Amino acid sequence: MRTYLLTFLVALTFSCANNAKKVENEKCSENVSLLKDASKEKKDSSVIRYSFTPDINNGNPVDEATLRRWQQKVIEEADAYYYDQLASYYINNPHLQDEMIKYSEIMVRRKNPNDTYILEFYKYVKQSKTPRKEKLMIKVIKRLKDLSERDEVFFSLMARSKLSELYREGIYLPKDTVIAEYLYKGGGNLDSIIQVRKGK
Repeated sequence: MRTYLLTFLVALTFSCANNAKKVENEKCSENVSLLKDASKEKKDSSVIRYSFTPDINNGNPVDEATLRRWQQKVIEEADAYYYDQLASYYINNPHLQDEMIKYSEIMVRRKNPNDTYILEFYKYVKQSKTPRKEKLMIKVIKRLKDLSERDEVFFSLMARSKLSELYREGIYLPKDTVIAEYLYKGGGNLDSIIQVRKGK
Protein backbone atom coordinates (compact mmCIF):
# COMPACT_ATOMS: atom_id res chain seq x y z
CA MET A 1 0.00 0.00 0.00
CA ARG A 2 2.84 2.38 0.86
CA THR A 3 4.60 1.64 -2.45
CA TYR A 4 1.37 2.34 -4.36
CA LEU A 5 0.86 5.60 -2.46
CA LEU A 6 4.46 6.66 -3.04
CA THR A 7 4.22 5.82 -6.77
CA PHE A 8 0.96 7.77 -6.99
CA LEU A 9 2.50 10.85 -5.30
CA VAL A 10 5.59 10.77 -7.54
CA ALA A 11 3.40 10.39 -10.65
CA LEU A 12 1.16 13.26 -9.47
CA THR A 13 4.20 15.52 -8.87
CA PHE A 14 5.60 14.80 -12.36
CA SER A 15 2.17 15.30 -13.90
CA CYS A 16 1.76 18.68 -12.16
CA ALA A 17 5.28 19.72 -13.16
CA ASN A 18 4.62 18.70 -16.78
CA ASN A 19 1.29 20.56 -16.83
CA ALA A 20 2.94 23.68 -15.36
CA LYS A 21 5.70 23.47 -17.96
CA LYS A 22 3.11 23.00 -20.74
CA VAL A 23 1.08 26.04 -19.54
CA GLU A 24 4.28 28.08 -19.27
CA ASN A 25 5.35 27.04 -22.78
CA GLU A 26 1.89 27.92 -24.14
CA LYS A 27 2.05 31.34 -22.45
CA CYS A 28 5.56 31.89 -23.76
CA SER A 29 4.51 30.86 -27.28
CA GLU A 30 1.45 33.15 -27.04
CA ASN A 31 3.64 36.08 -25.91
CA VAL A 32 6.08 35.50 -28.79
CA SER A 33 3.14 35.40 -31.20
CA LEU A 34 1.72 38.66 -29.74
CA LEU A 35 5.13 40.33 -30.00
CA LYS A 36 5.42 39.26 -33.65
CA ASP A 37 1.91 40.59 -34.39
CA ALA A 38 2.64 43.88 -32.61
CA SER A 39 5.94 44.23 -34.44
CA LYS A 40 4.25 43.53 -37.80
CA GLU A 41 1.42 45.97 -36.99
CA LYS A 42 3.93 48.67 -35.97
CA LYS A 43 5.90 48.10 -39.16
CA ASP A 44 2.75 48.26 -41.33
CA SER A 45 1.42 51.39 -39.62
CA SER A 46 4.77 53.16 -39.95
CA VAL A 47 4.70 52.55 -43.70
CA ILE A 48 1.24 54.09 -43.88
CA ARG A 49 2.22 56.95 -41.59
CA TYR A 50 5.23 58.01 -43.65
CA SER A 51 4.11 57.09 -47.17
CA PHE A 52 0.55 58.32 -47.13
CA THR A 53 -1.67 60.88 -45.49
CA PRO A 54 -4.51 59.49 -43.33
CA ASP A 55 -7.79 61.18 -42.34
CA ILE A 56 -8.52 62.72 -45.74
CA ASN A 57 -9.89 61.14 -48.92
CA ASN A 58 -12.57 59.41 -46.76
CA GLY A 59 -9.89 57.93 -44.50
CA ASN A 60 -8.07 56.21 -47.39
CA PRO A 61 -4.37 56.76 -48.12
CA VAL A 62 -3.75 59.40 -50.80
CA ASP A 63 -2.18 57.98 -53.93
CA GLU A 64 -0.54 59.94 -56.75
CA ALA A 65 -3.60 59.74 -59.02
CA THR A 66 -5.87 61.17 -56.31
CA LEU A 67 -3.40 63.95 -55.53
CA ARG A 68 -3.13 64.88 -59.24
CA ARG A 69 -6.93 64.94 -59.51
CA TRP A 70 -7.19 67.36 -56.56
CA GLN A 71 -4.47 69.56 -58.06
CA GLN A 72 -6.23 69.66 -61.45
CA LYS A 73 -9.56 70.59 -59.83
CA VAL A 74 -7.92 73.57 -58.14
CA ILE A 75 -5.99 74.62 -61.26
CA GLU A 76 -8.98 74.30 -63.62
CA GLU A 77 -11.92 75.25 -61.40
CA ALA A 78 -10.46 76.93 -58.28
CA ASP A 79 -12.53 74.36 -56.37
CA ALA A 80 -12.58 75.19 -52.65
CA TYR A 81 -13.28 71.61 -51.52
CA TYR A 82 -10.26 70.20 -53.37
CA TYR A 83 -8.14 73.13 -52.22
CA ASP A 84 -8.96 72.13 -48.61
CA GLN A 85 -8.04 68.52 -49.42
CA LEU A 86 -4.67 69.67 -50.75
CA ALA A 87 -4.11 71.87 -47.69
CA SER A 88 -4.72 68.84 -45.43
CA TYR A 89 -2.38 66.69 -47.52
CA TYR A 90 0.46 69.23 -47.43
CA ILE A 91 0.06 69.84 -43.67
CA ASN A 92 0.86 66.14 -43.23
CA ASN A 93 3.75 66.39 -45.70
CA PRO A 94 5.51 69.59 -44.61
CA HIS A 95 8.54 68.93 -46.85
CA LEU A 96 6.18 69.50 -49.83
CA GLN A 97 4.29 72.46 -48.38
CA ASP A 98 5.85 75.00 -50.77
CA GLU A 99 3.58 73.49 -53.44
CA MET A 100 0.60 75.12 -51.68
CA ILE A 101 1.88 78.58 -52.70
CA LYS A 102 0.77 77.96 -56.27
CA TYR A 103 -2.68 76.73 -55.26
CA SER A 104 -3.31 79.54 -52.76
CA GLU A 105 -2.32 82.10 -55.40
CA ILE A 106 -4.79 80.54 -57.84
CA MET A 107 -7.54 80.87 -55.23
CA VAL A 108 -6.58 84.51 -54.53
CA ARG A 109 -6.83 85.36 -58.24
CA ARG A 110 -10.01 83.47 -59.05
CA LYS A 111 -12.18 83.48 -55.93
CA ASN A 112 -14.47 86.27 -54.83
CA PRO A 113 -14.40 86.91 -51.91
CA ASN A 114 -10.75 85.89 -51.57
CA ASP A 115 -10.06 87.26 -48.06
CA THR A 116 -9.20 83.89 -46.48
CA TYR A 117 -7.02 82.88 -49.40
CA ILE A 118 -4.96 86.09 -49.21
CA LEU A 119 -4.12 85.30 -45.58
CA GLU A 120 -3.25 81.71 -46.52
CA PHE A 121 -1.13 82.93 -49.43
CA TYR A 122 0.77 85.11 -46.95
CA LYS A 123 1.21 82.17 -44.54
CA TYR A 124 2.58 79.78 -47.20
CA VAL A 125 4.98 82.34 -48.68
CA LYS A 126 6.19 83.48 -45.22
CA GLN A 127 6.99 79.87 -44.22
CA SER A 128 8.52 79.05 -47.59
CA LYS A 129 12.16 78.32 -48.39
CA THR A 130 11.73 78.88 -52.11
CA PRO A 131 14.37 80.98 -53.90
CA ARG A 132 11.45 83.00 -55.36
CA LYS A 133 10.38 84.14 -51.90
CA GLU A 134 11.25 87.82 -52.37
CA LYS A 135 9.22 88.13 -55.62
CA LEU A 136 6.32 86.27 -54.04
CA MET A 137 6.39 88.54 -50.98
CA ILE A 138 5.94 91.59 -53.24
CA LYS A 139 2.71 89.99 -54.54
CA VAL A 140 1.63 89.06 -51.02
CA ILE A 141 2.21 92.59 -49.67
CA LYS A 142 0.15 94.09 -52.51
CA ARG A 143 -2.71 91.71 -51.65
CA LEU A 144 -2.43 92.40 -47.92
CA LYS A 145 -2.56 96.18 -48.53
CA ASP A 146 -5.68 95.70 -50.62
CA LEU A 147 -7.26 93.50 -47.95
CA SER A 148 -6.36 95.98 -45.17
CA GLU A 149 -8.57 98.62 -46.83
CA ARG A 150 -11.69 96.47 -47.20
CA ASP A 151 -14.89 96.87 -45.22
CA GLU A 152 -14.77 93.32 -43.85
CA VAL A 153 -13.50 94.17 -40.36
CA PHE A 154 -12.03 90.82 -39.28
CA PHE A 155 -10.02 90.20 -42.44
CA SER A 156 -8.86 93.82 -42.80
CA LEU A 157 -7.61 93.77 -39.19
CA MET A 158 -5.81 90.47 -39.85
CA ALA A 159 -4.16 91.99 -42.94
CA ARG A 160 -3.04 95.04 -40.94
CA SER A 161 -1.59 92.75 -38.29
CA LYS A 162 0.43 90.86 -40.94
CA LEU A 163 1.65 94.11 -42.51
CA SER A 164 2.58 95.33 -39.03
CA GLU A 165 4.79 92.23 -38.60
CA LEU A 166 6.46 92.90 -41.95
CA TYR A 167 7.18 96.57 -41.11
CA ARG A 168 8.54 95.53 -37.72
CA GLU A 169 10.85 92.91 -39.26
CA GLY A 170 12.05 95.25 -42.02
CA ILE A 171 12.96 92.46 -44.44
CA TYR A 172 10.42 92.81 -47.26
CA LEU A 173 9.30 96.32 -46.32
CA PRO A 174 11.39 99.19 -44.94
CA LYS A 175 11.75 98.75 -41.19
CA ASP A 176 9.41 101.25 -39.53
CA THR A 177 8.18 100.65 -35.98
CA VAL A 178 5.86 103.69 -36.11
CA ILE A 179 3.92 102.29 -39.10
CA ALA A 180 4.09 98.82 -37.50
CA GLU A 181 2.53 100.12 -34.29
CA TYR A 182 -0.09 102.14 -36.19
CA LEU A 183 -1.21 99.05 -38.13
CA TYR A 184 -1.03 96.82 -35.06
CA LYS A 185 -3.47 99.14 -33.26
CA GLY A 186 -5.89 98.88 -36.18
CA GLY A 187 -4.98 102.00 -38.16
CA GLY A 188 -6.55 101.72 -41.60
CA ASN A 189 -5.10 104.58 -43.64
CA LEU A 190 -1.79 103.05 -44.64
CA ASP A 191 -1.09 105.33 -47.63
CA SER A 192 -1.48 108.47 -45.50
CA ILE A 193 0.87 107.33 -42.76
CA ILE A 194 3.43 106.19 -45.37
CA GLN A 195 3.33 109.69 -46.90
CA VAL A 196 3.70 111.31 -43.46
CA ARG A 197 6.66 109.06 -42.65
CA LYS A 198 8.32 109.84 -46.00
CA GLY A 199 8.01 113.59 -45.30
CA LYS A 200 9.97 113.29 -42.06
